[in-house]
Amino acid sequence: MRYVSNHLTKHHLLHAPHKWFLAFLISPIHALEVHYQKKYHLRFAHARKLFLFDMLLLASIFIIGGIGLFWHWYDPTVQKNVAISIKINGHEQSELNRVQSGEHLFFSVTYKNNSEVVLVDPIMHINFPVGFILFNVNGKNFVTNTHSISVPNIEPKTEGEIIFAGQFFGEPNHNYPTGIELVYRQKNRNIFEVVTTGVIATLRDSTLIGSLSAPATIFENSSWKSELVIKNNNHHDLENIVIPVESNKYTSYKIDSTTAGKIDREKWYIPHLNANESATTTLTITASVPKNIDTISLELTPSIIINGTIFNQNKIAAKSAVAHPNIEISGQWSVNTASPGDIAQIIIRLKNTGSVDLKNLNLSIPLPSALVSIAAARQKNNFSSQGSNLIISQKKFPELNFLARGTAIQIPIIIPISLHPSGATNLNLVLNPKITAEVVGITQLFETNAQLNPLAIGTSLNINASAHYYSAEGDQIGRGHLPPVVGKETKYWALLEIQNGTSAVSGLKLTATLPSGVNWTGKTSVNQGREPIYSPENRTVSWEISHLSAHESAQVNFELAIMPTPSERGTILPLLANVHISGWDTFINKTVIGFGSNIDTSLPDDAIARKKGVLVQ
Repeated sequence: MRYVSNHLTKHHLLHAPHKWFLAFLISPIHALEVHYQKKYHLRFAHARKLFLFDMLLLASIFIIGGIGLFWHWYDPTVQKNVAISIKINGHEQSELNRVQSGEHLFFSVTYKNNSEVVLVDPIMHINFPVGFILFNVNGKNFVTNTHSISVPNIEPKTEGEIIFAGQFFGEPNHNYPTGIELVYRQKNRNIFEVVTTGVIATLRDSTLIGSLSAPATIFENSSWKSELVIKNNNHHDLENIVIPVESNKYTSYKIDSTTAGKIDREKWYIPHLNANESATTTLTITASVPKNIDTISLELTPSIIINGTIFNQNKIAAKSAVAHPNIEISGQWSVNTASPGDIAQIIIRLKNTGSVDLKNLNLSIPLPSALVSIAAARQKNNFSSQGSNLIISQKKFPELNFLARGTAIQIPIIIPISLHPSGATNLNLVLNPKITAEVVGITQLFETNAQLNPLAIGTSLNINASAHYYSAEGDQIGRGHLPPVVGKETKYWALLEIQNGTSAVSGLKLTATLPSGVNWTGKTSVNQGREPIYSPENRTVSWEISHLSAHESAQVNFELAIMPTPSERGTILPLLANVHISGWDTFINKTVIGFGSNIDTSLPDDAIARKKGVLVQ
């Protein structure tokens, strides 16, 4: 190579080292070239013969390639000259651009022989969609099982048409292909040829339409009556209609009645529905929607069963906005505990924490008659009532007329505690207010309730005080004259029964005063505790009990004596006054007191003694 000879020199090494280095890299190729030239010498004595041989070889290649291409492209069939097409026509034999499910239509198949030979033994096969019900074919020898029909021999340059009439069902907006095969052979040829074509039908309209009624706005937890109407949107009768009415994630359906068909396992079956006629069913729809959902869609999908296959039609849908009303109800008592007869106050706070404004609020508070004086509560609050319920409306409390989102109001309510609370042990007064309100655009009332903080209610101590000359069994326990006589001593027994209420009491002390003219005899009896003590200095009787359980009673009895004076003739004399008891309520940690009535010689509880006379003689 000349480049190596010119540049692989000392001069280029010193003045152009890059060219020298390139020449150095390709120098092995240059060395091989020089070696080849020295060892081999070209001779051209047989060049002419070699040229002729090469030309002959090249010609053979072209001939063989041409034969191969001819064989590859040679087609003895006439498929390209046999045309077949299919059209979908309506009931008036006009071509349909939009096909409705359930439509009566015609598959029109046209075939044409454009070749120069006769097509013999032609058979046409058609693969209908599963939802196509074939009524009739205008040709002969149609085999139903294989959907094939024999066609007369097709002469050159002739054509024919076969029409398949039927009813086409399917799901709207689904594609349904129909395939056609024409099988034939050329005359004087035993090999069968096949020409195929097809058409895709897209059903755009539903054969069943309907409506489902629903309120424009519903509560997050609500139920309502609804009507589901299904209509045959076709000019032909329909059979085997099924509408599933199944519960879903947010809604459940209960079918109440229907004008056609039957209900079975949350499905509405209609065996027959005339053309353009409707059927109606009444539903109860119950919705339970999470608070983060603002709109709910109700969807039911009617279907029709054809050839054992279910074809869903267009959905019947309704949409409702979801309102999320909510009222936060709380209460604050003016005291932590209350004793029988106390007047307590609670301030009820209503806050609208929902997503909508509320109007025409109505508050109802059931009052337990065992703990609250209902009559006193009505009088002190000046609210209307219904039974034991306090009713608070916007008429008495104008702030209940409207409660905007995020706002709150307070309602003070006076609660008089009963003088004698009854019930179990260690009672708590728990109010359970219920509130109703209206929401704009919704006929159904919003309702909610709450349980407020409890108020501990203390016990009551009741004293049943009576005087007796005879016991309840008729035994004489008194002594002396009866009726009492002036200047003569008569002895009676004072019976004091203490009845505890709903919580335990400790450190009880009963006291009573003997009126002037009444003497302490010293005879006593108790069912628990120590004997009563009489103090002559202040004429007081006292009795102490360390503990009295809830709903437990205790009794102390003692004898009293009188000696009437002439000035007391024809009168009733007092026996005991200022009956009082006190103790410590262990539930509310407060002192509890009780009072008993004064007793005298009228002996209202001793019928035997009263018959003998009670006035001083």
